[in-house]
Amino acid sequence: MKRTVQETNRQTELTSQEPTDPYSRWRTLSVVECLDNGGHKRLPSLSLDKYQQKGKFPIIDQGSSQIACWTDSEKTVIADDLPVIVFGDHTRVLKYVDFPFATGADGTKILRANEEILYPLFFYYALQSLQIPNKGYNRHYKYLRQLSLTLPTSKAEQRGIAHALRLVQTVKQARQRELTLERERKAALMEHLFRYGTRREPTKQTEIGAIPESWEVRRLDGVAKLLSGGTPSRRRADWWKGAIPWASPKDMKKVVLADTLEHLSEEAVKARSRLVPAQTIFVVVRGMILAKDLPIALAYVPMAFNQDMKAVLPHSEHSSRFLLYALIWRKDELARQIGTSAHGTRRLSTSALESLQVPVPSPSEQKEIASLLYASESKIDAVERELPLREELYRAMLEQLMTGRLPAMPLIEER
Repeated sequence: MKRTVQETNRQTELTSQEPTDPYSRWRTLSVVECLDNGGHKRLPSLSLDKYQQKGKFPIIDQGSSQIACWTDSEKTVIADDLPVIVFGDHTRVLKYVDFPFATGADGTKILRANEEILYPLFFYYALQSLQIPNKGYNRHYKYLRQLSLTLPTSKAEQRGIAHALRLVQTVKQARQRELTLERERKAALMEHLFRYGTRREPTKQTEIGAIPESWEVRRLDGVAKLLSGGTPSRRRADWWKGAIPWASPKDMKKVVLADTLEHLSEEAVKARSRLVPAQTIFVVVRGMILAKDLPIALAYVPMAFNQDMKAVLPHSEHSSRFLLYALIWRKDELARQIGTSAHGTRRLSTSALESLQVPVPSPSEQKEIASLLYASESKIDAVERELPLREELYRAMLEQLMTGRLPAMPLIEER
């Protein structure tokens, strides 16, 4: 059917009015132009010595945790003109808060959106999308104020963007909580298995506490061989271009090591290091990392290693995985043996490691316990691998939605 001249002209007029640039519905404002600086009552912040582990009201500060601690002091609680955004002046951490709370410690800025922001949750995500320069432990609010953000003029679009991002963030946070719970479950399972075993037998008191009656307590050097490693000369560039993994404390971030940051040639290993087989346990015995943690890990493949670590090679009748978890279970005792060298470096002596008392069940029960703990470890590892992907998705959507390149409304249901 042919269209009339009037219909054709009308269609042309409507097409010419449709914006081709998504930014035609957006405007750019400075952060300052989006803030409500009205006469809001400034309530006192709580110093760290006022933090409580339990209380009626949450304390929110500039730390990474959403809730830092608790208080019963009602006079410090912000309950009106919510929601607000809490900005860490030193940390650059942003938090969206829509419930009564008290502010904690120094460096906590309260940001309220004005009428330019049609949906407050959108403002939170808009601020998250900004590149605030990192000035160390200096104040950052002055840099935030200088930045600008682009926002849609439609409340529905602001709302759509906020809800799309909230959905992705909620899933990410749920997985983070799951990771925390899995770690707690593993710790509880480990404590139970090393105290009661898998055979429901009576327990006995030993120098390492209660353990199953049939188990023994032995020194570590009685169930394993301990070896030292070394570092080849950095002047020999050809030594550092091989295929053999070379483990050092900076690699010890996982319980199981499948690879390392640096690799050696066979010549380098023979000249200045040592190659140990797969299923060898590594323990960091020197370095400032010992001020915070005592890394222990299992080599998944043959590896060389440096002099800041000890290699623990279990005797043939003992399970490497069981001994790995036994050392982790006894980590607190090892940590108490850490001293400081003449140069100020933290150090765990060889004798302290060799003399560590460890529980020793039968070989079959060692395998059972190792299998149960490995299954728990695998769950943790799966969630840990997923979290960076969730964060990457969130950051990608944040950038796309906040630049108008990805429309938000098709991503969510109408509410």
